[in-house]
Amino acid sequence: MDRPLYFMVAALSSKMAGLEISVLRRAKLFIEKGGIIPTITNDSLSTDSLNIRKMLIDKEIFHPQLKFKNMYLDFQGITTSDLMDKFTGTLQHNITKQDNLSIDRITFSDGTLSLIKYVKDGRLYKIDLYHIQGYLAATFFFEHPTNRLSPTKTYLYDQEQPVVKKIFHNEAALKLEWLRRWFDGENGLFIVDRVNKYNYLFKSFPHYNLIAQFHSSHLMPHQNSQIGRFAYVYGIVLTQSPQIYQKIVVLTEQQKTDIQERLPYELPLETIGHFLLPVSTPFIYGRNRQDIVMLSRTDPDKNLEDAIKAFHKVTLYYDDVNLNIYGTNKNCNYYHQLVALVKELGLENRVFFHGFITNISEIFRSALCCINLSNREGFGLTYLESLQNGCPAFAYAIKYGPSEIIKSGETGFLAPEGNYELIGRAMVEFISIYKDCPAAYQVVEEACLKQAENYSEELILAKWQKLLAGLT
Repeated sequence: MDRPLYFMVAALSSKMAGLEISVLRRAKLFIEKGGIIPTITNDSLSTDSLNIRKMLIDKEIFHPQLKFKNMYLDFQGITTSDLMDKFTGTLQHNITKQDNLSIDRITFSDGTLSLIKYVKDGRLYKIDLYHIQGYLAATFFFEHPTNRLSPTKTYLYDQEQPVVKKIFHNEAALKLEWLRRWFDGENGLFIVDRVNKYNYLFKSFPHYNLIAQFHSSHLMPHQNSQIGRFAYVYGIVLTQSPQIYQKIVVLTEQQKTDIQERLPYELPLETIGHFLLPVSTPFIYGRNRQDIVMLSRTDPDKNLEDAIKAFHKVTLYYDDVNLNIYGTNKNCNYYHQLVALVKELGLENRVFFHGFITNISEIFRSALCCINLSNREGFGLTYLESLQNGCPAFAYAIKYGPSEIIKSGETGFLAPEGNYELIGRAMVEFISIYKDCPAAYQVVEEACLKQAENYSEELILAKWQKLLAGLT
């Protein structure tokens, strides 16, 4: 590409969401195998951005050519090279307190002043932001009832002297100034991954080249695809301002079809799914497989109770198979409900909660099958990762993802939503194949691996390259 490419995301922090991690992996793929160097861009105020190099190394998604852009760092004059080379140490805090006021002077590891935070009566009141050349660049005032880092008034100062040059009475006006100052006139291409954050801003710049990327279902939970309510995040694109986007990228063909059939006007829809990271160790057929696994955060939308009930059917036939659940506990009340259900069904020694893991491939390769009975997905990368490791996946035939990823009866099984008994019976059949006819189970493994090949880095990158080439 001969013009700048930006990926528009939310805050990059030590607790960044899976969406941001997915975008960073896409950026790394573009650089390593496509020769395209995008700039990861966001407008969030977070000092974590200054430690981005360490964060990416820790998450194993660092690449030395990755470029970054942040609204507040732009006002400070901090560039990607600064983030990668200069500001790699820990930020220093010097806090002083007087009555009900706390003042935190935050400096870089070399002593350069970055910003001063003023906290009054326990709430963030003001931030003075300093340019790396030493002068006061901006002051942000906060009048929210919470500590949300969104200024209600901003002063931008003249570079030569501490005189207010511009005043903005809300963060939206400040963001518009940022877009005008740093992006106008360069004919850049923007892939908007967080459309809810940027859609209202880009409506003021109809000449920008924009691609909206959907990362999940466009529908609210439990909504019919033909008449159900749109999720706000994507409804603003589909119903309020579709005309500002040159392309709208969704993750599955079914989602593309449902959206187009729903709306009375033609949309520039394209389908590009997620890609699979390559597995470093070769697949070995005939490995010992023991238990059923579930990779899911503890969340009611994931229907873990249905998975446990389905597994209960398996225990009626096999006393040597357990259910191992891996994932972050996001809802303590729900977790305790699940523990109570396990006890009620007498499965205390058969169902185990393990928490978050990183060795996903090894988990899938030692499992008889994977179960994930979520009632709502945008894509379902977990199903794909299961197939990539020769492990059949069991899911509800929901929109969107499982119905396109899993070939029912070949690479796993799909059942109508809520029918966990059918899922349980299907798992029993697959387990019997493994135990009674290993050669037939190898056919299942081969089918899983072949299906996963459709989501390789190379194939997904080729789809992106084709789309971008049509816009340049």
